Amino acid sequence: MSIERVALWSAVAVGVTRAATGLWFAAAPRRPSSTWVGRDDPSTRTLVRGIGGRDLAIGAGTLAAVARGSSVVPWIAASVAADLTDAAAGAASLSGEHRTKTLAYAGGFAALGAGALAVAVAAGS
Repeated sequence: MSIERVALWSAVAVGVTRAATGLWFAAAPRRPSSTWVGRDDPSTRTLVRGIGGRDLAIGAGTLAAVARGSSVVPWIAASVAADLTDAAAGAASLSGEHRTKTLAYAGGFAALGAGALAVAVAAGS
């Protein structure tokens, strides 16, 4: 498989995953609020909905770039930056299992996104 094809499918995977997660967080924030942050209240749901909107926009932008055949690099870079920011915020603000979950989730997605970003840059996407 060519590096261009790997870059294309990596970008699609990042876009779909990010958009789907964003839609979930924006539309139904109770579960992510309680599981990820550790509490489910109006303030936390507002924050989770905002993160959902951000993720939906980044995912949709990534998929639109793929559909247009334009560069996905800025979109995947934004995805990685969002995940790193979430990981840093969680490390600074949360404790116990919620800190661990945030670092695993956000850090894991940042690592996968960094891989997709490296492939996109190498392919000239």
